[in-house]
Amino acid sequence: MDIPIKADYAVRAVVELARSEDPVKCRDIAATQGIPVKFLVQIFSDLRRVGLVRSKRGANGGYWLAMSPSDVSVAAVVSAVSGPLVTLQGTSVAHAPESACPVWGELDAQVRRTLEAVSVWDLASRSLASARS
Repeated sequence: MDIPIKADYAVRAVVELARSEDPVKCRDIAATQGIPVKFLVQIFSDLRRVGLVRSKRGANGGYWLAMSPSDVSVAAVVSAVSGPLVTLQGTSVAHAPESACPVWGELDAQVRRTLEAVSVWDLASRSLASARS
């Protein structure tokens, strides 16, 4: 199972947002996380479209989470930028023919449950705790 780099970058970026009370500039997250700025702008556009982040232009602008980090699941972030979590030849297993192996549907459900159980705050607080050690 491949995790798209876009999904990894999106999760890392929203964790950065969760660590800050103020708007964070795209270039700062890109530098901190080693993400190409143009790619990160595209990721934030996807996240803004589904209502996970907000943005403001200008000197005091940047991006911030649209809701509490504890209310944003990793599943929501990944789905916003990558679409279905598990695919069968590029098609969501939810839309795969009934003759498809039923284990793919169970895999999709398990991946979804796992990613829904972890919030952005869970990841940010783990990172903050390890940074303090």
